[in-house]
Amino acid sequence: MLVVNPKATATTERQRDILTRALGSDLKLDVIQTTHRGHAIELGRQAAESGLDLVVVLGGDGTINEIVNGLLGSGPWTGSAADAPALAVVPGGGCGDP
Repeated sequence: MLVVNPKATATTERQRDILTRALGSDLKLDVIQTTHRGHAIELGRQAAESGLDLVVVLGGDGTINEIVNGLLGSGPWTGSAADAPALAVVPGGGCGDP
């Protein structure tokens, strides 16, 4: 799953297209654009519940934070590491807060 925040400061449509083509050439890829605050939490939760192998995030700190919260649910991961989706981040925000 590729989660894209189209309103992230430093993302462009061209950047999204390049990333989608690159990942889609080797992987079955669902591309979902966030539409509202909290949407990435929902998407992260769906990814974890669906047993996806990988979630890639193109967005800023807020989008990344939401995805992580959705992947972890209400607390720290309690499953085995083999069950958790891998997370890859492509920075697309304006600040890149640590």
